[in-house]
Amino acid sequence: MNPRDQPGLAVTFQDCDWKETADPAKVVFFSFNCQRNPGRRHYTLPIAGRVVWKRDGQNQNDGTAQWDWDGNMQAPTVTPSIHCKGCCHGYITRGAWDDRGAG
Repeated sequence: MNPRDQPGLAVTFQDCDWKETADPAKVVFFSFNCQRNPGRRHYTLPIAGRVVWKRDGQNQNDGTAQWDWDGNMQAPTVTPSIHCKGCCHGYITRGAWDDRGAG
């Protein structure tokens, strides 16, 4: 089943070739279902320490925003918050979306 068609957050993980993987050692990116716009998916967010790009939380200083991941594939926590301009701003904590306190 396409993750976009699954209920809830449906976090998936991809390797360096952007292919889904179940091997935590190969995880480089993550994706999840948008919680504000059904049918929309946020793709290929890089995990810190797994890409060679310069880390830049604001994408303003010749780098790329990246997220720390707790290594849990079933109920992941990633930090810091995720801000999709014009769409949503929140946290993925223990596999659930939380937009409280995201500002």
